[in-house]
Amino acid sequence: MNRPLQTVSLRLAVLGHPIAHSRSPRMHAANFAALGLAASYEAFDVTEADLPARLADLQARGYTGANLTIPLKARGLELVDEATPRARLLGGVNTILFRADGRRVGDNTDGFGFLAALHEAGFDGPAGIRVLVLGCGGTGRALALTAAQAGAAAVLLANRTAARAADVAAALRAACPGVPAEALPADPAVWELAARTCPLIVHTTSQGLQPGDAPLLTRRAFAAGQWVFDAVYTAQRTPILREAAQAGARTLNGLGMLVHQGAESFRLWTGLEPDLAAMHAAVRG
Repeated sequence: MNRPLQTVSLRLAVLGHPIAHSRSPRMHAANFAALGLAASYEAFDVTEADLPARLADLQARGYTGANLTIPLKARGLELVDEATPRARLLGGVNTILFRADGRRVGDNTDGFGFLAALHEAGFDGPAGIRVLVLGCGGTGRALALTAAQAGAAAVLLANRTAARAADVAAALRAACPGVPAEALPADPAVWELAARTCPLIVHTTSQGLQPGDAPLLTRRAFAAGQWVFDAVYTAQRTPILREAAQAGARTLNGLGMLVHQGAESFRLWTGLEPDLAAMHAAVRG
């Protein structure tokens, strides 16, 4: 049973481009209902060029804060007055708090959500193991850095543009000098061989999002006992997860990460503990 509504001043939003696919509004609405909060969470389609004006508008209208998603996270880091250490480490902001004194505080809860989702699924995490990260865009960079900071034995990086993988490897070596970081050649055959040596494989590319897309790696890359995580949450079983499952690997899509990064954002905005069960149910529906 939902609790009686509490009178609060809590207006929140998620900004991105595109944004129509986002499940965050219904996820947060379910959490508000479960907690009895009279709060709102809206989605706005916002480009990088429009982000400064939109943040100023939300702040002037009394919003408590906002989430930023693709492609706004790096630009968001430039538009806050204060950034947490993890936001600076990950190179982007996905959560902004508008403080009463007019200052903006930026944080990044993506890495937290990633590790929490792995733990919830029964996987202890990347400490002491080799991790392969497929895709070195904003999400790939963030999750590679998170794995390194969590104590991975080594992080291997694969990207269609080898220079981007090299850039992320350099960032990892600078941030976590004790963790070997290797940029692989832009060759799926090399990635397949590397995958076989890694107990955890993290997929963050757009390959598989469109109907008919072939998986980035086939079942030959996977083995029983491996964990394969795909940051995509709009499909229960993406092409790469289907291939991995057929090889006996354990698979996980991005829904758990979505819930836990959103839950951590809610804690930052309110100081309250979210209803994780309600949030999980909302994103699965």
